[in-house]
Amino acid sequence: MLADARALYPALAVTPADPAGDRAALEALALWAQRWGPWSAFDLPDGLVVDVTGVAHLFRGEAGLLADAAQSLAARGFAARLAIRPTAGAAWALAHYGPERAILQPGGSLDDLPVAALRLDPATVLVLRRLGLKRIGELSGVAREALARRFRNHKAPAANPLIRLDQLLGRVPEPLLPVLPVDVPLVQRRLMEPIRHRSLLDQVLGDLCADLVRVLEGRALGARRLELALWKVDGEVLQRRLELAAASRDPAHIAALFGRKLDDLDAGFGIELARLRAPWTEPLPLSQRDFEAAAEAHGTSLAACIDRLSIRLGSDAVRRPVPRASHVPERAQRWCPRWRARVPARATCRSTRGL
Repeated sequence: MLADARALYPALAVTPADPAGDRAALEALALWAQRWGPWSAFDLPDGLVVDVTGVAHLFRGEAGLLADAAQSLAARGFAARLAIRPTAGAAWALAHYGPERAILQPGGSLDDLPVAALRLDPATVLVLRRLGLKRIGELSGVAREALARRFRNHKAPAANPLIRLDQLLGRVPEPLLPVLPVDVPLVQRRLMEPIRHRSLLDQVLGDLCADLVRVLEGRALGARRLELALWKVDGEVLQRRLELAAASRDPAHIAALFGRKLDDLDAGFGIELARLRAPWTEPLPLSQRDFEAAAEAHGTSLAACIDRLSIRLGSDAVRRPVPRASHVPERAQRWCPRWRARVPARATCRSTRGL
């Protein structure tokens, strides 16, 4: 398909798909969109539902709310189609098949919209068109029992026009899962006087690591990714990021790894604020420190060794082999970054069965 498209249009611009990046961007946009309502939810793959009940008066009416949303989204580089309706299904139908910035007034009707506006899958839309039902209003002319018999085996909402029609009109509830912000463990120190010497900075870094470890311990979490931000007096922000091979709550280990990343630091006129956060964490239950100390007395743990090698040699120089499903023995593994989580055991079983 891509080769055919390039043959028809050689100047076609192609970029690899990034579903995970798109999902992360949509999640960030959903949290940002809560300025127009108390909660927001996904409408995958590229939509959002925002509850604006009782909010329109803050924007001088619903039209003003839509205008503000369109302007704000355009300023962030997004092209959007917006609509306001008492139900999520009706708002989706107007946003996709109605006029621009549609607001359905009391007594309004959606009968002229196509049946695809009911959020049905293509196969169900094709069946309805073959039955001569092309508009939403035409469904009301058919007996409900006849449609129920025709689609009695279709339990999914996207395959049953009766369920979607009831959701559109608000006859049955449509549960939505709100997007909630994740509370990232974060600690900071605002210094009374700017510091420039490395010894003082190491002391502040050690205090930050100890504070963060206490926060992580209270949540039974361990850090996999850590971000250190240092605010200079002139307003510049120095950032250092650290990724660990395994979840850790060892303040000395974390401080030592960050210390190697601060060798080229230029403090300028001084640093007045230091902040340490852990955006990536994993469950790490409590353990007995006596047993850990006895184990480390005989040598360094593998995770700590990998972290130290990554700091000295670079994050791209240390990789780990992970199994993957392949019937070719030479291709039954691949090299991944050392911080990536291990693949599930099912992939290993597939690879072994292929051998």
